[in-house]
Amino acid sequence: MNQSVVPFDEEVPDKNAFLLELYHELQNHTYTPRPPREYIVFNKQNQVPRYVPTFHRKDICVLYLCIRLLEKELAINRVKGTFGGWRMGNAIREREKNEILDVPYIPMNSFNPRAVAEEWLKFQSLLKLHLRQSNHEFFVKLDIANF
Repeated sequence: MNQSVVPFDEEVPDKNAFLLELYHELQNHTYTPRPPREYIVFNKQNQVPRYVPTFHRKDICVLYLCIRLLEKELAINRVKGTFGGWRMGNAIREREKNEILDVPYIPMNSFNPRAVAEEWLKFQSLLKLHLRQSNHEFFVKLDIANF
């Protein structure tokens, strides 16, 4: 994806020069995170807002680096039953994938409830693949599991 929900003010930098500069800042201990550019507010259940900060490019890179370096330790302490916070295919996402196969809302009257969950995961992957390969501007996903 080449766009951000909150657009950046500056031009896209040269990747190699940008990362080399960030590397030197980290090596020389001169890197300093900046305050978030903006906050995106999503409404969760029961009128509870979720505030999602939008970071500057260097801060996003450092956050990603920290997550990658700590992912095995973070995955150990993951709260069971929480999903969707890890989309990068790391150790935490693997634990989510394994756990989702055992969630209670899979129809128990199914001949093979585990197969239903596996098919759901395949379906989600196909949707994401189609979205990445299409030129559509919008994609609608409806979840009517508890309708």
